Amino acid sequence: MIGAAIRLGAAGGYEAVQMRDVARDADVALATVYHYFTSKDHLLAEAMVVRTASLSDRVDRRPLEGTAPSQRLCDYYDRACRALEAEPELTAALVTALVSNDPAVARSVTTVTARVGSEVSEVLQGHYEPGVCDAIVGVLGHVWFSTLISWASGRREIGDVGLELRRAIAVLCTDGGVVSS
Repeated sequence: MIGAAIRLGAAGGYEAVQMRDVARDADVALATVYHYFTSKDHLLAEAMVVRTASLSDRVDRRPLEGTAPSQRLCDYYDRACRALEAEPELTAALVTALVSNDPAVARSVTTVTARVGSEVSEVLQGHYEPGVCDAIVGVLGHVWFSTLISWASGRREIGDVGLELRRAIAVLCTDGGVVSS
């Protein structure tokens, strides 16, 4: 069902993901879709959980580049942005779903935030005090989310997402690493 939502979202964005179409594409009953997902937004938010796990798997297979934490963080977010940019219709659908007030979406957002936070924290460990690490993780998460929302709503270009993240990393990470735009 998540795969069907991803395919539909990639082909036509948020509006293309209809629960009946997901059921048909996944070859399940519509009631089955609603048994697992409270709404289209919940389904798409869970798709974002899957996409985030995929990024983590790619990072595990090919470690982040750079010696300084700032360089590795830039590489992490560059990879994430490239993956999102590769499927703009899907990305816009996922981001649109993530701002829903559906409680099930909030749980999915918590899962995505925790996974990304864990990856970023791992880069920062040993370089900053734990409280500082938590603050950097939080600020980068907010910068990423807010710029993605601005992009998905047509107010920014996708390249701005990576640029704003690099700026935030340059300000937050005083490790002497080179952070270029």
